[in-house]
This record gives sequence, C-alpha cells and structure tokens, in this order.
Amino acid sequence: MHEPVDPADHLTKPGGTADDNAIAVIGMACRLPGARNLEEYWANLVGGVDSVTRFPEQTTEGQDRYIPARGLLADPEWFDAEYFGLSPREARLISPQHRVFLECATEALDHAGCDPYRYEGSVGVYGGGSQTGYGEVLRAQRHQLSGVTEWEILLGSGQDFMVSRTAYKLGMTGPAVNVQSACATSLVAVHTAAQALLAGDCDVALAGAASVHYPEKHSPYTAGGIIAQDGICRAFDALANGTVGGDGAGVVVLKRLSDALVDGDAVHAVVLGTAVNNDGSVRAGFTAPSVDGQAEVVRAAHRVSRIASHTVGYVEAHGTGTPLGDPIEIEALTRAFLDSTDNSGFCSIGSVKTNIGHTDVAAGIAGFIKSVLSLKHGIIPPSLHFDTPNPHIDFESGPFRVVTSELEWKTDGTPRRAGVSSFGIGGTNAHVVLEEAARPEPADASRTVHLLPLSARTPAALDSLTRDLTEHLRGCPEESLADIAWSLQTGRREMPWRRYALVRSGEVHLTVLDRAGGDRLVSSPGAVGPTPVTFAFSGRTPGKQTVARLLSNEPAFRGAFDEVADATTSTLRSAVRTGSTETTDARVTALVTLANNVGEARVLAERGLEPASVTGYGVGALAAGVVAGTLRLADACALTEHLDDASRLEEKLGLTLLSPPTVDIVQGPDGRTMSAAEVRCACSWTALLGSEPPKHLLGESDSRIVGIGEPHDEDFPESTLGELWLGGAHIRWTPDGARNKVPLPLYPFERQRYIVEAETTAEPEPDQPRTDTQAHPDEDTLTTVTRVYGETLGMPGFAAEHDFFDHGGDSLISIDLLERLREIYRVELDSLAIFDAPTPAAMTRLIGDRIGEKEPS
Repeated sequence: MHEPVDPADHLTKPGGTADDNAIAVIGMACRLPGARNLEEYWANLVGGVDSVTRFPEQTTEGQDRYIPARGLLADPEWFDAEYFGLSPREARLISPQHRVFLECATEALDHAGCDPYRYEGSVGVYGGGSQTGYGEVLRAQRHQLSGVTEWEILLGSGQDFMVSRTAYKLGMTGPAVNVQSACATSLVAVHTAAQALLAGDCDVALAGAASVHYPEKHSPYTAGGIIAQDGICRAFDALANGTVGGDGAGVVVLKRLSDALVDGDAVHAVVLGTAVNNDGSVRAGFTAPSVDGQAEVVRAAHRVSRIASHTVGYVEAHGTGTPLGDPIEIEALTRAFLDSTDNSGFCSIGSVKTNIGHTDVAAGIAGFIKSVLSLKHGIIPPSLHFDTPNPHIDFESGPFRVVTSELEWKTDGTPRRAGVSSFGIGGTNAHVVLEEAARPEPADASRTVHLLPLSARTPAALDSLTRDLTEHLRGCPEESLADIAWSLQTGRREMPWRRYALVRSGEVHLTVLDRAGGDRLVSSPGAVGPTPVTFAFSGRTPGKQTVARLLSNEPAFRGAFDEVADATTSTLRSAVRTGSTETTDARVTALVTLANNVGEARVLAERGLEPASVTGYGVGALAAGVVAGTLRLADACALTEHLDDASRLEEKLGLTLLSPPTVDIVQGPDGRTMSAAEVRCACSWTALLGSEPPKHLLGESDSRIVGIGEPHDEDFPESTLGELWLGGAHIRWTPDGARNKVPLPLYPFERQRYIVEAETTAEPEPDQPRTDTQAHPDEDTLTTVTRVYGETLGMPGFAAEHDFFDHGGDSLISIDLLERLREIYRVELDSLAIFDAPTPAAMTRLIGDRIGEKEPS
C-alpha cells in the first residue's frame, strides 16, 4: 500500500488525513456462532461467552472418532428468497454458504449506508468460501428437484460463483473477485480490496468470506492433528491441544479514507496498512508454519502503515491453540515488534477462536471485525480458556500479554492501534494494521422539517422496519435527526412498499414513528412504481412565512427571486428580492408570485423531479411556460409587470421569442395539450392566464399532480418530496449542510427454509412440484402452462399473469420450462420464446399460434 518508510512515522491523529492511502471501514456484518449480527457478536465477546456447540461424542461404522464440538450458525438454511428475486426452486439449489454471504453483504452495505444502485462510484466485492458438500447432496437427491442440471448444481454450490452472484444480485459493477487462500482467505480479501481501492479499480469494496456447512460438518479426531481432543480451543495455554471447527461469515465495506471523510460516512476504524506473503520452502513441510514468514509479514504491514510497533496496543492473533502453531506465532510477532522496542508486556493479545472456533476461510474476518469493535468501544474482550502459559512461549520478557478479562483500552495520547493476523495452511500469511477513527464533529442543520423514508419488499417487513427504527432511536436519543434522515434517504435500497415520516426539529420523533403522529406518518396503499408527474402552477399569492423560510433555507429558491428581481424595474427590485407580499403594488405581488412558482419548481428540480407536463393559471401560467422551456424567465418577468394591460400583454407576447416546450403544456379545463402553434400564439397565453386549472388533471389523470405555488404549511418541500417518493418517484436527495451517516437497523429479512436434505424418502414430499410432461385431461392450455411455470420455479401458487423473470426465473431455468412445454404440446419453442412470452398467459397465446401454424389450411 506504500513505499517502505521509517517505521517511527505514524499518523498524527486517529482517522486523520495525513496518509492519503489510509482505508476507512464504513460498514460491517457477520453471522457467527452464537451471533446473528454485530451487536450479538460484541455482547458475546465482552461477556466472555464460549459460543461453541457441544453434543454427544460420535463414531462412525469404522470407529472413527468425531470431536463432539463445533461452532454452529443458527438456521443457516433459512433465507429470504423473495428479497433477492429468487424462486423457491433456485433458492434450494443455491448452497446455504452462498446465501449467508449474500445476506451478510446486503447487511454490510446497509450498515455502511451504501446503495450500489444509486451510488455514483464503482462498488467491488472480494471474498471466498469453503469447500462444502452441498453439491454432492444435490446430485444425490435429484428426485427432489424438477429437471435439475449439472450446470445448475455447479452455479449454485461452486466456490467460483459465490462472489459474482453477490455482485449480480446487489447491483455491484466493480470487480467481483474470488479469493482462495485457505484459512487466510478473508484477510487476504481485505488486503486485495484495499489494493483495489488504492489502484482506482473501484470506489467502495466489500471484503470477506463465508464457511457454512450444511449438513453440519463433523471434525474427525487425529492424534497429533490440529483438532482439539476435548473440543476446547485454549490458545497460548499449556493445555492447548488444538482448535475447534466452526462455521461463520463476515463482510466489511471499505472506502478510501479521504473519500469517506468527504462523503460523511460513518468510519468505524481505519486500515493503515496490509501485507501478504508466503512462507516459501524454508520450513518443516507444506502445512507447517514459519517464524520467518510470519515475522516478515508483520514487519511489512508496519512499514506500509508508517508506524512503530510499540504503538500497537492489541494483536488479534491467528491463535489456533495448537502446541506447534502458538509458540511459532508468538516468536514471529516478538521478532517483528523488537525491531523498534524492547519493552515487555505492553501489547495485549487474544484469539477469537477461543470463543467461536476456527471458522476456516472466515477466521480472519471474524478477528478483523472483533478488532474494529474493540477500537470503537475502547475495550479489549477476554481471550478464553487461558490459565497457564504454554511453556514454549516466553510471555515474561516479551511484548505480549494474554487478555483474560474485559480490559479498558487506555492510551497515552497515541491513537489506539491493533494488528490482525491470519495464516493459511500452505504458507499464505496476512497481517492488517487498524487504527481507531476520530469521532465526527456534530454539524448544524438549517431545515426545520426532516423526511424519514422507509421501504421494504412486503408490508410486514415495512412494519418490522418501522418498529426496529423506533426501538433504535429510543436507545439513541442523542443521534442527529438530520443525520438519521440523510442516512435513510441515501443509504438504503428503495423498494416497492413505502412509508415516510415528517418530523420537525425539536420534536420527539418516536411520537411520529409509533403512529401517534397523525398524518405525518404516511404509507403507500400498495407496491409502487414510477408515475409521471404534472406540475400545476398556481396564480395565488404565497404566504409571507413560507417565502421567508424558503429564502433562508433553499439556495435554488433564493436564486429564482434574485433573477426575477434583477429582471424587473429598478424601483421594484428590493421588494421582490425580499419576497414582500404585504404591498399595494400589484406588480410586486405578481412578480413575487412568479418567483415563488419558479423557485418552488427549482427546489424540486434540484431533488431530481422533472415534470412530464405542466399547467397553470394566472401568473402560474407564465411560470409553467418558464419551467417547460418555452419562456425565458426574464421575458416572463416583463409580461408579469403588464398583466393588467391586455393590449400591452399581447404586444409583449408577440415580441417574445418562444422555443418549443421540453414538456407538455396543458391548457384549459379540458386538460388538452397545447400544440406548437398554440404555444407561439399570444392569444393562447392570454386565454391561459385567465383560466382555471384543468379539471381533468385534478380529477382523473394517471399523472401525479404536484401543486406549485399553492399555500403550503411549514413542511414544504419535504411533504411534497415524501408524497412523490411514496408514489415511486426517484428523488435526488440533498443534504442539510455537512451531514454524517449513522448506522441504523438492518433490513428485517423474512426468511423461509430452503434446503435439499442429505437423506430423504424416495417418495416426494406432498408439497414438492409435479414434474410430469403430460397435459392433464381436466386442464385447459392456460391451466397446464401456468402449472408448468409454477412447478419449474417451485411456486405452486403461480398465476397466469405472473412474470417468469420477476419471480426468480432466468435463461438457465427457462431451458427446463421450454423443454417440458415442447414435450407436452409438440410445438417448436426456441430459447427466445420465454422473452417473448414471460407470463403463462402470453405463452399460452404463443403455443396456440404455433399449434395453428402446424394445422393444414
């Protein structure tokens, strides 16, 4: 990450910008033994909880002994297939390991407040998975699946496709790179992601790994092997006799620190430097560790981090608890640290494997996340099962001491720093140096009303999300309402079921969110999609308070008033610029009304809202012409000054150069669109200035009407933005000053059980799809085609108008669908037929046409 420099150099303050190559950790997520999320993981760590599951000892027919312990995940086979657009059939084909990683990646992005679909930069993902037996289970249980192919099994369970599927499902367009380095995989993924960020390959990078075995993996005991005979990992202890197997997954979101600070991201820690190497051939054997290799990777990480080793206060060790590995690791660390100090006992050390077991490829990311949380909370959790030091480790004279109880992490003014090690069988070594992040300075907010948008895939999930946010805010009353709003507006994926809350500054936002806030917690009546918008401009005089507030808070609004004032008679400018409405001069009132209309439209345009059509009456008609691109604002101002003189108005209109409108201009009570000729005709505008709003638009149009220049309460523009967003509009949110993102509750997945069991009866279960290729005598064509669609997707309730692709289908799955329909109806259906007829109803029509083509005329 850097050229080698003097290791005594270091950053001057936590999270600072002295080092342009520092990397920010802006998001994290994990599923680990005993922990479904970060909060449970941290609680277990500081509580000294051993999360390894223990069960009765087992043997096989050949009398192989299996260790009665393993770190297990809770319900890894449960998954929210609908959230990711997967059919039940495809969900069962994808291994739990892939699915857990996908959910962790989603949660990490939520935690970071980063929506790849709206983020303007490139998002990459780097990660790896363990070898699992799920593919073999699928092959052995083909009778449970309709027409499953070897290719589908490979895509669903192969290690090569976990990361790329994640990029596909989450809309990430940066590099999607599979990393495989045995136990070092996830920390090597962090290193690779950091390098990619510094090289400009992407702007945000996810890094992590997943090791999820289903069916559960059993660890055979071998005398002298790496698995502890009693199922307890005693890292660095005299009684240590090996590690314990475990499942787990973790993903972190990384970003260049300089960018994260500019963007106001929540920085949980800073990656100062990373290093990766290999032990080479100078060691006892291919699986044996090397003191030299491990020492050098730690030195390299310190060099690129530009720190001296004595400034590191904690090391999260690889710490497997093996009699050979532990002494080698401590010896290597000691050599590296003694390069810059001969102090003893100043650096704490521990291993999360004593809590959760060895999670294989996810071991490094589990230690990384633990270290980030330690830096953030200023607490070092205990390393478990340590009583008496391994006699081959000299803790007395070395730099390290094992943490055996929760320790407050005190400093002497130097930023807290931690090292994280991960070493893979085969000789790959990785080390990362982390530093605590500076706490952001609170920023003032000028807006008096804040819009909190919430969305989900289903109404039930939306209710859960609202409850979760309410509980979160109840526990964090000090969080900035403006920061919460900004995080929700920009940091979450926008989904069909929507709700928003309008909360005023100084108000208890919980009152609004728990539905006691009346009409300021508003929900969509159903799933939404984009709807065209019509701006209806009013000729009414605006309220004094509304104008004053918008002039103070909205630069775009203020700019419209300045332009109108500059274009008017000099004697009127001051009154117009300040938005004076308490005047006897009708010209000032009209010009303020014009400026207010144009200003409000510009405020909405700044948020990305461009109308498909406009209408207006009175002065609002001229504002509509300006927004439509037909009138220059200066010309509209000149016309506004002469509204009371019809002949002068016609003269001005005739002299004004009118251009074709960029949007439809709707005229008169019948809601008719003005033609190009009418736009250029002065008499058309004269008529429009005196007309009423088109009744058609206000009552029956499919377009969403937005009143511009109407009397507003203090909630504009947030109330208007909320209603438009509720209807499916895409808002370009703008921050209220310098905002900081804050972590908020994660999406409440609605999981169901999707799994192919390793052992099952020969008879299909009652709810398994039928897979015959005959039309049933009691079914018409539409019923048969609909049934085949549903069976192929594993969705018995599939309807005739349901879209194959909207319900998790893809071109690969369609191969089986089309083959079955060919066999039933004996018609030619090529691979493109599914794109022409994605619904059963459309396919039925297509099949009918093909059958008709076969019949003799």
